[in-house]
Amino acid sequence: MLRGLVISFCVLFLGSAAHAQIPALTGVAPNSGPTTGGTEVTVIGVNLIPPCQILCPPLALTIEFGNTPAALTVVNSTTIKAVTPAHQPGTVDIVLKNGPSMFATLRNGFTYVAATETEDYETVLVPQAFSLTPGRFGSLWKSEFFVLNQSDRPVSVKGADSDIQPLGDECTRECSARDAIPARTAFDLPLKRTPPGAPPGVLLHVRKSVASSLHYSLRIRDLSRQADSAGTEIPVVREHEFRSGTVQLLNIPTDDKFRQTLRIYTPGSETGSDVRLLIYPMDSSVPIADATLRLTRSNSEPCDSLFVCYPAYGGVAFLTESYPAIKAVSAVRIELRAAFPNLKLWAFASITNNETQQVTTSTPQ
Repeated sequence: MLRGLVISFCVLFLGSAAHAQIPALTGVAPNSGPTTGGTEVTVIGVNLIPPCQILCPPLALTIEFGNTPAALTVVNSTTIKAVTPAHQPGTVDIVLKNGPSMFATLRNGFTYVAATETEDYETVLVPQAFSLTPGRFGSLWKSEFFVLNQSDRPVSVKGADSDIQPLGDECTRECSARDAIPARTAFDLPLKRTPPGAPPGVLLHVRKSVASSLHYSLRIRDLSRQADSAGTEIPVVREHEFRSGTVQLLNIPTDDKFRQTLRIYTPGSETGSDVRLLIYPMDSSVPIADATLRLTRSNSEPCDSLFVCYPAYGGVAFLTESYPAIKAVSAVRIELRAAFPNLKLWAFASITNNETQQVTTSTPQ
């Protein structure tokens, strides 16, 4: 009798609490994987497990990817680990259930990609992609992007089945004679003008059969002072060069004669992923600034030959203005920690001289 009353009380408590604390799924990383399944993902949200913890019926949590149940491990009320089941290609909802009364849905949360598609291309990040972009103190910036094709055949850059895709609308309109990079040739490839609200870089998808034959050069120049500088080389980042979960940037000066900009990228379409920013003196393990940054995408268009692909992106435009405490030391170290340990990251800090506009960079080493 007593046991029945306790269970009834818990059920009533659970029901009332569920109304007060509605579960919701807010993100997943990674958010794509092969149709064969087996991708380890981290699902985040709020109120993912009911508040009733004592003398209550056991949890009956299940998580489904496109109506197919997946193995799961509950970490806490905001985090669940899961392993995706096999599924046909396409984008599916992720649904969390706890019996018949509680559920939460992440619409279009995961995309299944045919194995051949995931194997044919590698992702390449071009961190700066702009032309004739005004900056501070009368500066006028432009990206110069070259690709050297060392293979024995031309490399196509246009079309749904091209070797490099996409380059965006600018190249579609202005590159009618540049449908291919000739064999054994270095080629100047214009990049799409960055639209308002877009991140400062683009993603290219390069066919793996030619990837090892391609070499890249990306340089940014201040055209208002082109006689004084040939510009600054920025790394072009191949898929294997992204870091899992943590990035370190060293020896960033904090003097007022410089402005420091931090840029963070993830190559997938993850959006809403949090990255913790920790700033340390170079000779200390005690942070003098601690913040959380959000990585977002500028649009939701699919990546193909018609749409330019943007990375999920976040950053800080002026570090010393945003975190004045760091000016107490002459140079700092930046550590970035992704909320999802397996999230692929790359980042760099640009240090610009306010007088000359000369740029130097700190990149992951």
